Amino acid sequence: MGAQRAPAIGKAQLYGCAAHGAPAPDPVGRPSHFVAGVRGTGANLKQRISTTSEHDASDFPQDSVKTFSSSANIVEPDIPFGTLKFPFFQCCLRKIPWRLSETRKANLKKRLREVDSVIQAVKDSGVKCHALTNAMELPTEAAMTPKDKFFVFSARSKGYRKGIHKVPHFTKITSRVNPKGF
Repeated sequence: MGAQRAPAIGKAQLYGCAAHGAPAPDPVGRPSHFVAGVRGTGANLKQRISTTSEHDASDFPQDSVKTFSSSANIVEPDIPFGTLKFPFFQCCLRKIPWRLSETRKANLKKRLREVDSVIQAVKDSGVKCHALTNAMELPTEAAMTPKDKFFVFSARSKGYRKGIHKVPHFTKITSRVNPKGF
């Protein structure tokens, strides 16, 4: 169900044609005392407000209140709410470059070296745990090839590799081991 559209009317009907004596009708079909639409002026405005509203006419500043007046010539269109609707399909807001820049590669290598130093410090402290044993089996940054540092296995990608920067949260996870043969 879409929004209800106003009936199509000509300019002479919309703005009122003095030659034919046609008053300006409300394009949406509201009663003439409806507040909003066309500006009203003078004592006629205060009378309309006081008769159609529970408020006193002095509550409203005279030029801030809009009423529909059949004798007025100025028509203000209603705001189209279609411009405020959100689209069903939005495009990707996060743009991912097709390759890593030199700065991002350097930061990635620095993170790998920092993780290696933490693993080595825990090992030197004498702590023994299953997580440390698994971490010691991972290759160090110096032992990894650039292909392993900057790319990960992807069954859907051409060549079965994709850039590590396309993995969600790649700075927070360990992606040092790929399947055998890749």
